[in-house]
Amino acid sequence: MKDAFPDPYVCAALFLTAGAAWMDLRSMKVDNGWLLFWLIVRVTLPVILLVIRAGPGDVVPGYAGSGYAGSGYTGSGYAGAGFEEMPVMLQILSETLAGMAVPMLLLFPFFYFRMLGAADIKLLAVLGSFLGRKAILSCTFYTFLCAAVLSLLTFLFDGGLQIRVRYLAGWLREYMETGQRQPYLRPGLREESLHMTIPMLMAVLLWAGGWY
Repeated sequence: MKDAFPDPYVCAALFLTAGAAWMDLRSMKVDNGWLLFWLIVRVTLPVILLVIRAGPGDVVPGYAGSGYAGSGYTGSGYAGAGFEEMPVMLQILSETLAGMAVPMLLLFPFFYFRMLGAADIKLLAVLGSFLGRKAILSCTFYTFLCAAVLSLLTFLFDGGLQIRVRYLAGWLREYMETGQRQPYLRPGLREESLHMTIPMLMAVLLWAGGWY
């Protein structure tokens, strides 16, 4: 990184995802309070940085220029997104909602068929508020790519690939025959389950390392 200090948005995204992964591994769920806390951080962080670091000629991380007026946002993937002329607080809220909306809309079919839990989508949505609309698309792609690699390695080592394929085939056959939407993720059945917070953390690490 060019700055002498770590990018606060990168640090926040890493802490958010690492904490969520720890909760998921420990209790099989991610606390909503944890997600709400980091959403509040996302909204207040730009203002805090403006207050602390802004000065004549200074560049605040995530913003171009200084002071509370006319600070064109350039960080976290929002450059040129059309938010630059808005008042600062409206600009921050617009950017946050835009980043959150992408994974929520993109992954709704997975939630509808219960192939992803609500906590996974909410975590990606909060991540989207930090990464921005463009980067969260790449983050989602790398999340599923890492999940596929981890699943394949797991099944190759424990011989569960055939079990997974049979489970998926049976789930699809049941849906085609009955037309009834059954949850793909079912409590107590580990064959189809994966801690998605781990691939998310891997994807965020790739983002922090400049992979995308």
